[in-house]
Parts: sequence; structure tokens; C-alpha cells
Amino acid sequence: MWDEYKECTDGCSVKFVPRNSVVDAMQAVLSAATAIRNYRLEVCGEQVEEHEVCTEMLRMRKDGNIALERHVGMSTTLRVGDKQDSFSFTKQGHGDTSVQLLNVRRSETRVTLQKSGSFHKGHTTVAVPAITYGHRGEEIPINQLRSECTIACSHCQYRPLAMVTVGRKYPSTSSAQSVQ
Repeated sequence: MWDEYKECTDGCSVKFVPRNSVVDAMQAVLSAATAIRNYRLEVCGEQVEEHEVCTEMLRMRKDGNIALERHVGMSTTLRVGDKQDSFSFTKQGHGDTSVQLLNVRRSETRVTLQKSGSFHKGHTTVAVPAITYGHRGEEIPINQLRSECTIACSHCQYRPLAMVTVGRKYPSTSSAQSVQ
């Protein structure tokens, strides 16, 4: 687009075509901001100024993440780049637009992104099999990956991640830190 713009004379115009990744990031920020506003209204009510947070919202930090996630899922916003349409999430938590699945490919001189498929309305479409790399740099198709887990450690295979919050005192403030 920049090359077209440089060559453009006073009378011509260059059509702007936004990148999907930029539009998706903007849509995510808009959805998150809408969720924060709606959560603040639910907890604090209408009496709080636009830029303020009520003390009740600060007290609910532990449960606030769950509530905020719920509000993100329920948010409906204008679609970025199309003010006549709205954006919302499905009941499964997916955006209502298709997502490109990209595979990182490398050569001796560079790394490139290759479109390997898409995800839309709960369905995955594969255009090109995804590739990963082994310990020695060899290409391995994703569908040929095998676990190196032995029978002795197989009990760990399906263990859920355990998140622990540990309080830590700092000189003038207190904070919490997540440890995995």
C-alpha cells in the first residue's frame, strides 16, 4: 500500500485494505473495554464517574476475573471497519468471524508464516498440513507427533494445571503473584 501511495498523484486515491490481524486485535480491545464498562456498571451502578472504579469492584478482585470473562463473552460491539454490523461471541466463546491458522516455517535464511487452514463456526478446515520441528531441526507433520512420555510417567499426561496464588509483602505495598 505504501508503494502505491508514493506513486499516487494529486488526483488518485489508494484503497485501504486493513490486515485481518490488526482488525482482530482492535475488535478484542473494544470487546474487553466494553466488558470492563459493563462489569463496572453491574458492580458499582450508575453513580460512579466514567473514569472511576468503586471500592466494591476492587474488593471483588478474586471473583472479578470470572465475572469479567463472563462480560467479555456477553459483549456486543460495533464491528471494527463496519459500523452497520455488530460483533459478538458464540456460546462456545468463539468470535463470529473466521480465524486463520498459520504455521511458522523456516528455511536457512528466513522464517515465514504459511496459512495452513481456518477455524470458523466450530469447524477447522485444513489447507496444508501443519509442520513443527524436532530436536535436531527436522520437519515433523503435526499429525505424526508422538509423546515421548514413558509408561512410568503416563499418570502425569492428563494432569490439569494447578495455579497457586502466593501472597508476597513488599516494602510499601502488598501484591499477589501467580506461581505455576
